[in-house]
Formats: sequence, C-alpha cells, structure tokens
Amino acid sequence: MATGENPLANLILENKFVGGDIVVINCLDGGLVFGKKEELEFVKR
Repeated sequence: MATGENPLANLILENKFVGGDIVVINCLDGGLVFGKKEELEFVKR
C-alpha cells in the first residue's frame, strides 16, 4: 500500500481516529484492525 498519495493510509499508519468513534490500529504483523473505540477497548481487556 503506497501511503504517499493516500491520506487515509497515512492516518492508519499513525494509529489515528478515522471519523467519529471509528479507530484504526496498525498491527505488528502488518494487519489492520477497524472498529468502534468501545469495542476495541472491550477486546483489549
């Protein structure tokens, strides 16, 4: 994925929130997790 021309990819790589309560996490294995902040906090527990 080329991040230079894709602002969304840049947000993903920086682990930022994308629109409201949706968060994107760049995982260590190279995968991406999309989800609502509340759901991800529940999974982390």
